[in-house]
Amino acid sequence: MPGPKPVPIVVTVAQCRALQNLVHTRKEENGLVNRAWIILLAYNGHGTRGIARHLHLSEDCVSHWKQRWRECATSGVGETNVRVWLSDAPRPGAPPTLTAEQWCQIIALACEDPKQSGRPISHWTTREVADEAIRRQIVPALSERHLGAFFKSRRP
Repeated sequence: MPGPKPVPIVVTVAQCRALQNLVHTRKEENGLVNRAWIILLAYNGHGTRGIARHLHLSEDCVSHWKQRWRECATSGVGETNVRVWLSDAPRPGAPPTLTAEQWCQIIALACEDPKQSGRPISHWTTREVADEAIRRQIVPALSERHLGAFFKSRRP
């Protein structure tokens, strides 16, 4: 017994062209490509469950992006702005506490010989780097944990 008919997705010719460009571009972010596929498959009459299985996504994810498309399409904002419609919303959270310039100064500090700073050590530790960055007034405060997470995420 077939389930309910999917709510149709309205896509103009210009939007369809923009979506096709997104899915066939090799340098696009994977999430954006998946979202474009969701809209194209829904436009072609595929149901949420079938799209989710085909793209290896959750049904909630597919439903979310279909609903977001419907909201953006009815708002009348930028008919061919599909990239904006399918982009992630800004994430909540506190703004960054350190600027890029401060991070560059901290990295340069970590690349120096600790003896140049008058430290009786042969290698920098996160505690020593944080203390020296504060002493040099690069930053007013810096936790070892934040610094360690930063260095760990940047390792080759």
